[in-house]
Amino acid sequence: MYLILKSSLTIFLSFFAATSFSQNFLITADRSNVIYANFHNYISIVADGVPCESIVLKTNNGRFDTSCNYSPCQYVIIPFEEKEATIEIYSKSGKKLIKIGDKHFRVMRLPDPITYIGNIRPGPIKKETLLAMPGVIARGEEIHNDSSIDSFSIYLFRNSAPCTVVKNKGNRFEPSTLDLLKQTQPGDKIIVSEIMAINSVGNHIRLHTIENTVTE
Repeated sequence: MYLILKSSLTIFLSFFAATSFSQNFLITADRSNVIYANFHNYISIVADGVPCESIVLKTNNGRFDTSCNYSPCQYVIIPFEEKEATIEIYSKSGKKLIKIGDKHFRVMRLPDPITYIGNIRPGPIKKETLLAMPGVIARGEEIHNDSSIDSFSIYLFRNSAPCTVVKNKGNRFEPSTLDLLKQTQPGDKIIVSEIMAINSVGNHIRLHTIENTVTE
């Protein structure tokens, strides 16, 4: 039985042990044989005749976070480096560990989340819509890797006039930011830049600049 993993992707990988091992086992992962560095990757492992509590995992790249196990036979691996990770599966019998098999995963850099003003994508935006938004968010597109916005700057460009800049702490618009947005006119460009965020494993990251144009 497949377990539902905490991700927007539901592409599962089925892998059975090589003939050198006597037991079959099954690994399900979110995205084929790819996992992401410095990210909580959910996997499920089932081995013939081995209860979940007797399964022991080892890896040469990263660590397992047992505090995030939501159901039996579900595990979380956090790789440290962008290189191959091997997961070795053992059955615990008394004080002995009996190897069941192993599986190799490609470890890739986690894609940056996309920044939005509220829930509005970069591009045209009405002033009334702009003022109705509470702040800036960062949301993963392909996988659930939302980040917490720590700070950002908003630049207001109007024709050839010098730009106006306001720095904002946190993800919600501060009073000075709202005052700037209230001054916008059709044709103004609103650029959110210098966006600092904290990702799901506590790392500080800088996100890509976004641009919206006020239409009316």
